[in-house]
Amino acid sequence: MEKNYGGDLRILHYLEILKKDIGFSQLKEKVKRPLTGIRAAAYYGCMLLRPFDEMEFDDKERPTIFEEFLEALGATAVHFPLKIECCGSFQSVGAPEVATECAYKILGSAAKNGAELLVSTCPCAPLTSIINRKTSRRSTSASKSSCPLFYAAPRIAMGIDYQKLGFEQNAVNPLPLLKEKGLL
Repeated sequence: MEKNYGGDLRILHYLEILKKDIGFSQLKEKVKRPLTGIRAAAYYGCMLLRPFDEMEFDDKERPTIFEEFLEALGATAVHFPLKIECCGSFQSVGAPEVATECAYKILGSAAKNGAELLVSTCPCAPLTSIINRKTSRRSTSASKSSCPLFYAAPRIAMGIDYQKLGFEQNAVNPLPLLKEKGLL
């Protein structure tokens, strides 16, 4: 900590590396189990593109990189208006009801726009889902408007055994959908 930092470090997100350095067309060739038939909504969350002036790898209001990634994996990307909204994970301990409502709003918006699955790169979004697992079961109206929150879509598409991915931790189980689509 005694050295001065000159601000010359550039942080890259793996989506940026996949698109610019590898290419989504190259990635598509490596897919072992395409997510064909799945209508997936890309959930960027509040952190992937922020701070806007620092990240600058996609449009800050209408990003598309994540949808392009999902399509390279074989899914049909579903656009929904809350894809860059905060899930409220920072409220999970002090005000879990606030985080739960934020999550319901996001999941409900994705489902309303035709998504069968919400895919996230944010480590906080799945955490919110896990923390709020019990509270999500108390509200049947919220769970009817939800779709599974899925952090592991790339792992499934690349052929990793689903039994190693901890789906039992999800508030809304993605296994029935994945089985229905012939992905398991």
